[in-house]
Amino acid sequence: MQKKNEATSVTAASRESEPGGDERAGPPRLTGFRQDADGHWVALLSCGHTQHLRHQPPWQNRPWVPGPVDVLA
Repeated sequence: MQKKNEATSVTAASRESEPGGDERAGPPRLTGFRQDADGHWVALLSCGHTQHLRHQPPWQNRPWVPGPVDVLA
């Protein structure tokens, strides 16, 4: 079998795909907190972004989850 000399279709990795390629020193740091218009807490990050801190799980009765009577049986 002969080997073909073909150019690869994948170019060398660009700086954009390198970890930390955007010159950040590390993950953003927490700089403070505030509350939004609905009273939810929002974390303020050193990168300028914000992150809502909500924990409101959808408490719903699910028919496939056994109730307390079924668990004790």
